[in-house]
Amino acid sequence: MKLQYSEQPQYFTSGNETLFGVLTEPTGSSNGMNVLTICGGGWIPSPHRGSMWVRLARKYAEHGYRSYRFDYHGVGESTGSIFFDMDLPPVEDAQAALQALSGDDHSRTVFIGTCLGGRTAAALAHATNPAGVAFLAIPVLGAKTTADLAKIAMSPRIFRNLFKAEHRRQYKRIAMRRAKRIVSAFRARQSHGLDGKRRFIDDFELVVRRKTPCLFAYGAQDPEYAEFLEASKQGRLAKALERAGGLAQVVVVPGRLHGFGTAEAQQHVIDLVLPWIEDHVGPRLDQK
Repeated sequence: MKLQYSEQPQYFTSGNETLFGVLTEPTGSSNGMNVLTICGGGWIPSPHRGSMWVRLARKYAEHGYRSYRFDYHGVGESTGSIFFDMDLPPVEDAQAALQALSGDDHSRTVFIGTCLGGRTAAALAHATNPAGVAFLAIPVLGAKTTADLAKIAMSPRIFRNLFKAEHRRQYKRIAMRRAKRIVSAFRARQSHGLDGKRRFIDDFELVVRRKTPCLFAYGAQDPEYAEFLEASKQGRLAKALERAGGLAQVVVVPGRLHGFGTAEAQQHVIDLVLPWIEDHVGPRLDQK
Protein backbone atom coordinates (compact mmCIF):
# COMPACT_ATOMS: atom_id res chain seq x y z
CA MET A 1 0.00 0.00 0.00
CA LYS A 2 1.33 3.43 -0.95
CA LEU A 3 1.98 5.70 2.00
CA GLN A 4 0.07 8.99 2.12
CA TYR A 5 3.14 10.84 3.34
CA SER A 6 6.84 11.18 2.60
CA GLU A 7 9.51 12.18 5.12
CA GLN A 8 12.82 13.91 4.61
CA PRO A 9 15.41 14.27 7.39
CA GLN A 10 17.33 17.54 7.23
CA TYR A 11 20.11 19.44 8.95
CA PHE A 12 19.93 23.23 9.21
CA THR A 13 21.73 25.95 11.13
CA SER A 14 20.63 28.02 14.10
CA GLY A 15 23.28 30.51 15.12
CA ASN A 16 26.50 28.54 15.51
CA GLU A 17 24.73 25.20 15.92
CA THR A 18 23.53 22.53 13.50
CA LEU A 19 19.99 21.32 14.17
CA PHE A 20 18.16 18.23 13.01
CA GLY A 21 14.62 18.26 11.64
CA VAL A 22 12.18 16.12 9.69
CA LEU A 23 9.88 17.43 6.97
CA THR A 24 6.68 15.41 6.44
CA GLU A 25 4.72 16.04 3.25
CA PRO A 26 1.57 14.54 1.73
CA THR A 27 2.18 12.28 -1.27
CA GLY A 28 -1.18 13.42 -2.63
CA SER A 29 -2.39 16.97 -3.07
CA SER A 30 -1.35 19.60 -0.53
CA ASN A 31 -3.83 22.07 0.97
CA GLY A 32 -1.09 24.71 1.09
CA MET A 33 -0.89 24.81 4.89
CA ASN A 34 2.06 24.00 7.15
CA VAL A 35 2.36 22.86 10.77
CA LEU A 36 5.42 23.50 12.93
CA THR A 37 5.45 21.25 16.01
CA ILE A 38 7.57 22.40 18.97
CA CYS A 39 8.56 20.14 21.87
CA GLY A 40 8.65 21.09 25.51
CA GLY A 41 11.82 21.25 27.61
CA GLY A 42 13.51 18.36 29.37
CA TRP A 43 15.64 17.30 26.37
CA ILE A 44 12.72 15.66 24.58
CA PRO A 45 13.78 14.87 20.98
CA SER A 46 11.79 15.83 17.89
CA PRO A 47 9.39 12.82 17.77
CA HIS A 48 8.12 13.87 21.25
CA ARG A 49 7.01 11.29 23.83
CA GLY A 50 5.34 8.25 22.33
CA SER A 51 6.23 9.61 18.86
CA MET A 52 3.35 12.07 19.25
CA TRP A 53 4.67 14.52 16.64
CA VAL A 54 5.40 11.66 14.23
CA ARG A 55 1.87 10.32 14.44
CA LEU A 56 0.43 13.84 14.20
CA ALA A 57 2.51 14.65 11.10
CA ARG A 58 1.54 11.48 9.29
CA LYS A 59 -2.16 11.81 10.08
CA TYR A 60 -2.22 15.47 9.08
CA ALA A 61 -0.43 14.62 5.81
CA GLU A 62 -3.49 12.56 4.90
CA HIS A 63 -5.43 15.84 5.08
CA GLY A 64 -2.93 17.72 2.91
CA TYR A 65 -0.69 19.36 5.56
CA ARG A 66 3.08 19.71 5.42
CA SER A 67 4.71 19.59 8.86
CA TYR A 68 8.08 19.95 10.52
CA ARG A 69 9.51 18.63 13.77
CA PHE A 70 13.00 19.43 15.06
CA ASP A 71 15.51 19.06 17.88
CA TYR A 72 16.55 22.14 19.86
CA HIS A 73 20.30 22.71 20.02
CA GLY A 74 21.74 20.37 22.64
CA VAL A 75 18.90 17.86 22.12
CA GLY A 76 18.75 14.64 20.11
CA GLU A 77 20.72 14.87 16.86
CA SER A 78 21.45 18.61 17.15
CA THR A 79 24.78 20.05 18.27
CA GLY A 80 25.49 22.26 21.28
CA SER A 81 24.10 22.39 24.81
CA ILE A 82 20.99 24.08 26.17
CA PHE A 83 19.66 25.48 29.43
CA PHE A 84 15.86 25.29 29.57
CA ASP A 85 13.94 28.13 31.17
CA MET A 86 10.39 29.34 30.54
CA ASP A 87 11.59 32.95 30.53
CA LEU A 88 14.21 32.16 27.87
CA PRO A 89 12.36 30.24 25.14
CA PRO A 90 14.67 28.95 22.36
CA VAL A 91 13.10 31.18 19.72
CA GLU A 92 16.16 31.24 17.47
CA ASP A 93 15.97 27.46 17.00
CA ALA A 94 12.24 27.57 16.29
CA GLN A 95 12.68 30.43 13.82
CA ALA A 96 15.37 28.48 11.96
CA ALA A 97 13.03 25.47 11.80
CA LEU A 98 10.24 27.70 10.53
CA GLN A 99 12.53 28.98 7.79
CA ALA A 100 13.33 25.39 6.80
CA LEU A 101 9.62 24.59 6.63
CA SER A 102 8.07 27.62 4.95
CA GLY A 103 10.80 30.04 3.94
CA ASP A 104 9.92 33.70 4.39
CA ASP A 105 6.14 33.27 4.10
CA HIS A 106 4.66 32.23 7.48
CA SER A 107 1.10 33.29 6.75
CA ARG A 108 -0.11 29.72 6.14
CA THR A 109 1.79 28.04 8.99
CA VAL A 110 0.30 26.95 12.32
CA PHE A 111 2.51 26.58 15.40
CA ILE A 112 1.73 23.76 17.86
CA GLY A 113 3.74 23.69 21.09
CA THR A 114 3.65 21.69 24.32
CA CYS A 115 4.59 23.41 27.62
CA LEU A 116 7.91 25.18 26.89
CA GLY A 117 7.17 24.55 23.21
CA GLY A 118 3.96 26.54 23.60
CA ARG A 119 5.91 29.28 25.33
CA THR A 120 8.38 29.21 22.42
CA ALA A 121 5.47 29.30 19.94
CA ALA A 122 4.17 32.50 21.59
CA ALA A 123 7.57 34.17 21.29
CA LEU A 124 7.93 32.95 17.69
CA ALA A 125 4.46 34.28 16.85
CA HIS A 126 5.56 37.64 18.23
CA ALA A 127 8.52 37.64 15.84
CA THR A 128 6.55 36.35 12.85
CA ASN A 129 2.91 36.34 11.77
CA PRO A 130 1.56 32.76 11.68
CA ALA A 131 -1.86 31.54 10.63
CA GLY A 132 -2.60 30.23 14.14
CA VAL A 133 -1.04 29.03 17.39
CA ALA A 134 -1.99 26.06 19.58
CA PHE A 135 -0.77 26.25 23.21
CA LEU A 136 -0.87 22.78 24.80
CA ALA A 137 -0.68 22.62 28.61
CA ILE A 138 1.32 25.84 28.74
CA PRO A 139 2.02 27.71 31.99
CA VAL A 140 0.82 31.30 31.48
CA LEU A 141 3.91 32.97 32.92
CA GLY A 142 3.73 36.70 33.38
CA ALA A 143 -0.06 36.78 33.53
CA LYS A 144 0.31 37.49 37.24
CA THR A 145 3.29 38.72 39.20
CA THR A 146 4.63 37.02 42.32
CA ALA A 147 3.05 39.84 44.37
CA ASP A 148 -0.31 39.16 42.70
CA LEU A 149 -0.02 35.48 43.53
CA ALA A 150 0.87 36.30 47.15
CA LYS A 151 -2.34 38.34 47.46
CA ILE A 152 -4.34 35.46 46.00
CA ALA A 153 -2.69 33.02 48.42
CA MET A 154 -3.92 35.14 51.35
CA SER A 155 -7.52 35.29 50.11
CA PRO A 156 -10.32 33.71 52.23
CA ARG A 157 -11.18 31.25 49.44
CA ILE A 158 -7.65 29.87 49.28
CA PHE A 159 -7.50 29.71 53.08
CA ARG A 160 -10.71 27.66 53.21
CA ASN A 161 -9.38 25.30 50.56
CA LEU A 162 -6.29 24.57 52.65
CA PHE A 163 -8.51 22.35 54.80
CA LYS A 164 -9.07 20.08 51.78
CA ALA A 165 -6.27 17.62 51.04
CA GLU A 166 -6.77 17.73 47.27
CA HIS A 167 -6.42 21.51 47.16
CA ARG A 168 -3.41 21.45 49.51
CA ARG A 169 -1.56 19.12 47.13
CA GLN A 170 -2.46 21.30 44.16
CA TYR A 171 -1.34 24.52 45.88
CA LYS A 172 1.91 22.85 46.93
CA ARG A 173 2.67 21.87 43.34
CA ILE A 174 1.93 25.38 42.07
CA ALA A 175 4.07 26.98 44.80
CA MET A 176 6.99 24.63 44.10
CA ARG A 177 6.80 25.31 40.35
CA ARG A 178 6.72 29.05 40.96
CA ALA A 179 9.76 28.86 43.26
CA LYS A 180 11.69 26.77 40.72
CA ARG A 181 10.89 29.25 37.96
CA ILE A 182 12.14 32.18 40.03
CA VAL A 183 15.39 30.35 40.85
CA SER A 184 15.97 29.08 37.29
CA ALA A 185 15.22 32.49 35.77
CA PHE A 186 17.73 34.10 38.16
CA ARG A 187 20.38 31.52 37.23
CA ALA A 188 19.65 31.93 33.53
CA ARG A 189 20.00 35.70 33.69
CA GLN A 190 23.31 35.30 35.51
CA SER A 191 24.70 32.75 33.06
CA HIS A 192 23.48 34.61 29.96
CA GLY A 193 24.07 38.12 31.25
CA LEU A 194 20.42 39.08 30.87
CA ASP A 195 18.71 41.76 32.94
CA GLY A 196 15.08 41.22 31.93
CA LYS A 197 12.57 38.45 31.31
CA ARG A 198 10.61 37.51 28.24
CA ARG A 199 7.05 36.88 29.40
CA PHE A 200 4.24 34.90 27.81
CA ILE A 201 1.64 37.62 28.32
CA ASP A 202 3.70 40.20 26.39
CA ASP A 203 3.88 37.92 23.36
CA PHE A 204 0.26 36.79 23.65
CA GLU A 205 -1.07 40.35 23.73
CA LEU A 206 0.62 41.06 20.40
CA VAL A 207 -0.76 37.82 18.91
CA VAL A 208 -4.25 38.96 19.96
CA ARG A 209 -3.77 42.41 18.44
CA ARG A 210 -2.86 40.73 15.16
CA LYS A 211 -6.12 38.74 15.33
CA THR A 212 -4.32 35.40 15.15
CA PRO A 213 -6.52 32.38 16.04
CA CYS A 214 -5.28 30.65 19.21
CA LEU A 215 -6.10 27.40 20.95
CA PHE A 216 -5.43 26.67 24.63
CA ALA A 217 -5.71 22.98 25.52
CA TYR A 218 -5.40 21.58 29.05
CA GLY A 219 -6.22 18.45 30.96
CA ALA A 220 -8.75 19.07 33.73
CA GLN A 221 -6.23 17.79 36.28
CA ASP A 222 -3.27 19.82 35.01
CA PRO A 223 -1.91 22.26 37.61
CA GLU A 224 -1.29 24.54 34.63
CA TYR A 225 -5.04 24.61 33.98
CA ALA A 226 -5.72 25.81 37.52
CA GLU A 227 -3.10 28.50 36.97
CA PHE A 228 -4.68 29.46 33.64
CA LEU A 229 -8.15 29.65 35.16
CA GLU A 230 -6.97 31.90 37.98
CA ALA A 231 -5.03 34.19 35.64
CA SER A 232 -7.91 34.42 33.16
CA LYS A 233 -10.29 35.94 35.73
CA GLN A 234 -8.54 39.29 36.02
CA GLY A 235 -5.45 41.16 34.93
CA ARG A 236 -3.70 41.20 31.58
CA LEU A 237 -4.60 37.67 30.49
CA ALA A 238 -8.28 38.27 31.21
CA LYS A 239 -8.22 41.45 29.13
CA ALA A 240 -6.35 39.77 26.28
CA LEU A 241 -8.78 36.83 26.18
CA GLU A 242 -11.74 39.22 26.22
CA ARG A 243 -10.23 41.19 23.36
CA ALA A 244 -9.56 37.99 21.40
CA GLY A 245 -13.18 36.87 21.72
CA GLY A 246 -13.91 33.87 19.51
CA LEU A 247 -10.37 33.88 18.15
CA ALA A 248 -9.13 32.31 21.39
CA GLN A 249 -10.54 28.84 21.99
CA VAL A 250 -10.07 26.98 25.28
CA VAL A 251 -10.50 23.19 25.30
CA VAL A 252 -10.33 21.08 28.46
CA VAL A 253 -10.10 17.29 28.24
CA PRO A 254 -10.45 14.75 31.07
CA GLY A 255 -7.40 13.75 33.09
CA ARG A 256 -3.96 15.20 32.46
CA LEU A 257 -2.21 16.45 29.35
CA HIS A 258 0.92 18.06 30.80
CA GLY A 259 3.90 15.77 30.32
CA PHE A 260 2.09 13.91 27.53
CA GLY A 261 3.24 10.66 29.09
CA THR A 262 0.22 8.55 28.14
CA ALA A 263 -1.09 7.41 24.78
CA GLU A 264 -4.47 8.87 25.72
CA ALA A 265 -3.04 12.36 26.32
CA GLN A 266 -1.07 12.21 23.08
CA GLN A 267 -4.12 11.12 21.10
CA HIS A 268 -6.17 13.93 22.63
CA VAL A 269 -3.68 16.39 21.16
CA ILE A 270 -3.63 14.81 17.72
CA ASP A 271 -7.42 14.62 17.53
CA LEU A 272 -8.38 18.04 18.89
CA VAL A 273 -5.94 20.30 17.03
CA LEU A 274 -6.81 19.21 13.47
CA PRO A 275 -10.52 20.16 13.61
CA TRP A 276 -9.58 23.45 15.31
CA ILE A 277 -7.28 24.29 12.38
CA GLU A 278 -9.92 23.33 9.84
CA ASP A 279 -12.76 25.16 11.65
CA HIS A 280 -10.99 28.30 12.90
CA VAL A 281 -7.77 28.82 10.93
CA GLY A 282 -8.53 27.54 7.43
CA PRO A 283 -11.73 29.59 6.89
CA ARG A 284 -9.94 32.82 7.90
CA LEU A 285 -7.20 32.13 5.35
CA ASP A 286 -9.82 31.47 2.67
CA GLN A 287 -11.33 34.92 3.36
CA LYS A 288 -8.06 36.72 2.76
